[in-house]
Amino acid sequence: VLCYNTFPVPPLSDQERARLTEHALAILEARERHSDRTLGDLYIPDKMPLDLQRVHEALDKTVDNLYGAITPSTTERLEMLFDRYEHMTAAETVAA
Repeated sequence: VLCYNTFPVPPLSDQERARLTEHALAILEARERHSDRTLGDLYIPDKMPLDLQRVHEALDKTVDNLYGAITPSTTERLEMLFDRYEHMTAAETVAA
């Protein structure tokens, strides 16, 4: 499971931002349904509750679409995120 909140996000429309918020709330709700377990326990890959796994997959699909990717591998996702970071920091360096 990737954590996107620390990576550069492309400019978002209000609708895209609302959709990401819906996913975040769905993840929090799924975690709450398993409040008897720690976050560490919830995210053990082969023991992750199915409902939590599904809401994370939905988030991944939405984020993939925001980056223009269709079913990328984890490595491809990371490459896209780091490429975007390089592009953004290069633009900041030129502006400075």
